Amino acid sequence: MKRESTSDLNLVELLFGDGRPLLSLTGIGLLLSGAFAIFLATRREFLPHDLAYLGMNADELCRFSGCRVVGFMFHDRVAFGGTLIAIAVLYLWLAAGPLRNGERWVWHAFAFSGAAGFLSFLAYLGYGYLDTWHGVGTLALLPCFLIGLALSSRIALVRGNRSPRARPSLSSA
Repeated sequence: MKRESTSDLNLVELLFGDGRPLLSLTGIGLLLSGAFAIFLATRREFLPHDLAYLGMNADELCRFSGCRVVGFMFHDRVAFGGTLIAIAVLYLWLAAGPLRNGERWVWHAFAFSGAAGFLSFLAYLGYGYLDTWHGVGTLALLPCFLIGLALSSRIALVRGNRSPRARPSLSSA
C-alpha cells in the first residue's frame, strides 16, 4: 500500500493518525476510570451523588438488612471498576494488534462495544441517577472514541480484505 505524504492529510488525520491512538486513549481512559472506581470502593465511602440519591449516609443505610446493602454497593463498584479495566485491556490489545493488521471484524467489535457501552449510560437517565462523575467521564471519552472509530474505518476498508479464514492452516504446511 502506498504511503500518503503529510500534505495529503487533513488536520485531524495529522493529529490522530489512523484512529488507533484515539481508540487506545479511550482504553487508557477506561483503565484509569476502572482503577479509580476500585480505589474509591476500598475507601468504603459513599460519593456525593450516592448520598444525594439515597438521602442517607452509610451508617444510616447500615440499619437496614444488617449492612448488606452497603457491602453490596461497594462490591458493585469494584465489579464495575474491574469490568472497565477488562474492556480497557481488550481495547488496547485490539487497537495495537488486530486493527493494526487490518482485520475488519475488529472495527465492528469496537463499533458494537462502543454503542452498547455508551448507550448503556442512558440507563442512568432512566433511573434518575445521573451523576456528574459518570457524565464528565462519558463526555470526555465519547469524542475520542467516535473520532478514533471514524478514522480507523479506513483501516478496515482498505486493509480489511484479509479474513481469518483466508490464512493458511498449520496442517497444510
